[in-house]
Order: sequence, then C-alpha cells, then structure tokens
Amino acid sequence: MQAVPYLTFHGNCAEAMATYAGIFGAPAPTLNYLSEAPEAESGFPSEKLGLVMNAMVKIGDGWLFGSDDIMGAHR
Repeated sequence: MQAVPYLTFHGNCAEAMATYAGIFGAPAPTLNYLSEAPEAESGFPSEKLGLVMNAMVKIGDGWLFGSDDIMGAHR
C-alpha cells in the first residue's frame, strides 16, 4: 500500500503546493477553491471563499494532496 499524504495549510495552500511542484519538478498543482463549491455562497463566510478546498500535485507515480484549513478561524 502506498501512503498518500494530505497536508493542511493556514491560507497559503496554493503557494505551498506550487513550491512542492517546483521542488519535485512536477506539473503545476490542480487547485479547487471553496468558492467553486455549490454550497459556497450560502454555507461559508465570504472571507473564506478564496481558500483552497483541495489541491493535487502529481509526483512520479504518486500524488500529494492538500487544502487550507477551511473550518479554522484564521486566514
């Protein structure tokens, strides 16, 4: 079984995942923002809509996943 790391960030997920992609020579990360979720407008405060809900970087045969701490009180 291969481990699949999932990292959580404090509002800087997009930058961190781009850095990891650069370090490993991987393609740019795929980013999905909270604002793209169907329930985003009614379910979350507007200041959180720019947070990354899910990020993926393909590294070799595996993946690195991450997101911002959407439920946290910080930004």
